[in-house]
Amino acid sequence: MHLFQPPLQPLALPWALALSPLGFGLGCGYFAVLRRGVACLLTGRPGALALLLARMGTVVLLLALAAHWGAPALLSLFGGFLLARAVALRDAGRVRTAPEGS
Repeated sequence: MHLFQPPLQPLALPWALALSPLGFGLGCGYFAVLRRGVACLLTGRPGALALLLARMGTVVLLLALAAHWGAPALLSLFGGFLLARAVALRDAGRVRTAPEGS
């Protein structure tokens, strides 16, 4: 067995662009689990490490798989993930309880 396997067949551009909604879903799940992990840490509940490992492992696995499919697939998945990040940051700003100017 070879240490480095040859990459998978690159996806055609329309299929690669179809990964953008998957990236958005991945990002939404990632940031929801991040919020839950922070809540676990702040309240002292167990499970924060398990949430961290599951969150990071899923992202690394899907990004690596997309990288094997080629640059358009990777960029499409990552673009969807970044869009979910923007939505999560906007939502986090909306629920902020600190007074303005702090």
